[in-house]
Amino acid sequence: MRYYQTSAEQIRQDNLEKGFTIMDAELRYQALFERSSDSIFLVDLDLVIIAANDKCTEFLGYRRDELVGMLISNLIETDEFGDTQQKYQAMLRGDVLGTYHRTFIRKDGRKVVGEISVSVVQDRNGSPEYIQSIVRDFTHWIEDKKALADGEARYRALFEQVNDGVTLFDLDGLIIDANLRAAEILGVGVEEMIGRQVQEFSAEEEVHRTEHIHEKVLAGEKVPIYERLLRRKDGTAVPVEINITLVRDREGNPQYVQSITRDISARKQVEETLHYLSRHDSLTGLPNRLHIYDRIDKAIQLGQRYQRKFAVLFMDMDKFKQVNDTFGHSFGDQLLVIFTERLRTCIRESDTVGRIGGDEFVLVLEEVGDTASALESARRVTAILEQPYLLEGNQIKLSVSIGISIYPDHGSDSTTLIDCADKALYTIKSNAQERYSIYG
Repeated sequence: MRYYQTSAEQIRQDNLEKGFTIMDAELRYQALFERSSDSIFLVDLDLVIIAANDKCTEFLGYRRDELVGMLISNLIETDEFGDTQQKYQAMLRGDVLGTYHRTFIRKDGRKVVGEISVSVVQDRNGSPEYIQSIVRDFTHWIEDKKALADGEARYRALFEQVNDGVTLFDLDGLIIDANLRAAEILGVGVEEMIGRQVQEFSAEEEVHRTEHIHEKVLAGEKVPIYERLLRRKDGTAVPVEINITLVRDREGNPQYVQSITRDISARKQVEETLHYLSRHDSLTGLPNRLHIYDRIDKAIQLGQRYQRKFAVLFMDMDKFKQVNDTFGHSFGDQLLVIFTERLRTCIRESDTVGRIGGDEFVLVLEEVGDTASALESARRVTAILEQPYLLEGNQIKLSVSIGISIYPDHGSDSTTLIDCADKALYTIKSNAQERYSIYG
C-alpha cells in the first residue's frame, strides 16, 4: 500500500488537505461532524484515517493530528481486525451492513467498546471515495444493559434488525409502526401496514379471537404467547406465533400495544410431516394401523348416526415370504408398492385402504348394504390383485386371502371388527379353494 512508502508526516498533510476539502464542500456536514455526540472518523480505501471529530479524540485519547494518518488496525483489538477488514471489503462490493461492535485500544492502553455504523461515501462518478464510521461508546452499556432502553437509535436498530416481525398499534388497533420483517411475513411493504387496522391482517376465521385478545391486553391482562393465522397480501395464510404486550409510559398510562410475530411455517411443516409419518406407512404411503383404527371409529360413528353398515376386509398376500427369499427384500418392497397402487384402484373415494404390517392390508368399505355386497367387493378386489405383476423382467403371480367382518353384525368397535376379519382370514388359509370369507 502507498502509505507504507511515504512518511507519516506526508500522510498526515495529504489527508488533512483531503479531509478539509471534503468537509469544506459541505458546511452543514462539517457542523454535524464536529458537534455530533458520537465519534466520527473517515478512512480512505486503504483503511487509513483521513479525518476525525473531537468526540473521536475524546473516545480514543489521541489528539486529532495523531489519529489522521493512522491505520485503523492500530486502534482495533488484533483478533477483531480480520473481521473488520472483511466488513469493509463487503461494503465496497455494495453490501449493506448493520451496526456491529468493536473493541478499541485507547492511547492509554484501556479498552473501550464501540457500536459502529459504517457507510461508503461515493464521488460524483459513483466510485467509492472513503468510508464513514460513526462510533457510539458502548462501554457503559455493556456494563449496564439498561442504557439500551434509553437510546432511541439503538431501539430502532433492534426494531429493524430483529428476525421477528414487530408491529406497534395504538389503543384503537391502528398500526403506527412496523419493521421490515413484519411486512415480509405479510407480503406487503411497511408503508402498506401503517394506518390500517391490525385485524385486517388476520385470517377471516381468526378476526373475532384476535379482537378478544386485544380486549384482554387493553384491560391489563397478561396474555401468553399464542398462535394465529395471518392473511398475506396474496390471500394465502401464514401460521405465526405472537407475543403481545401493552406498553405504558413512566406514569403507568397505556401508550400502545407491541406485537412480536414469528413465522412458524417451517415448524408447522415439520409437525405436519411428523404427524403424517406417525399415521402412514413409510413404504407405501398408505394409512398405518393407528390411522386405520381411527377411520373405522369414524365409520362406526357414521353408521350409528345413519343406521348403515360397512365392511372391514383383512387381507394378506399368500406366499409373499417366498418372493422375498427368492428375489430379495428390495424386490419385495418394489412389488408391495406396485401391489398398493393396484389396490388403490379397487376402492371408492369414500373407502379406506391401509397397510398394518408386512404383507397385511385392511380395507374399510363404507355403505356396504349386506353380506352379498361385501363378498362381491372381495371377489372384485381379488380378481384385480391376482393379475400377474411384471417387475425387473420377472412375471410374478400372487394370490390373496381376505377375511371379512361387517358392522354392526360382528362388532361395534374397531378392535372387534378387525379381530373378526383376521379370524375369518386365517379360517380360509386352511382351505386352498377359498380366497375370501365372511366371519362366523
